[in-house]
Amino acid sequence: MSNTIAVVGATGQQGGSVARACIKAGWKVRGVTRKVDSDSAKALIAEGAEVISANLNDEASLIKAFEVFHALVHSKTIASNSRTNSGCASRLRCHKLLGDDHHQRS
Repeated sequence: MSNTIAVVGATGQQGGSVARACIKAGWKVRGVTRKVDSDSAKALIAEGAEVISANLNDEASLIKAFEVFHALVHSKTIASNSRTNSGCASRLRCHKLLGDDHHQRS
């Protein structure tokens, strides 16, 4: 089993905090972001993370980002309870890609 934690939104405030805490705890971190050239992404790389480009609206990029990992952290903020909210929709896309078993445990 991989000891990699995949963190969606790793260059944001919440995802970045989670990614740094995982690095400090000894995990390998795969930061998933749309902006691999951002200052936040470069800082994570300097701290030891792997940073990979993926977009929550692009299923092929998510499949590549989620190839091998022990756990997934999805930290996109949900602003409302609407099923059409982009945060909720992106979480459902992730669950679909990971399969029903993962969805049941999340």
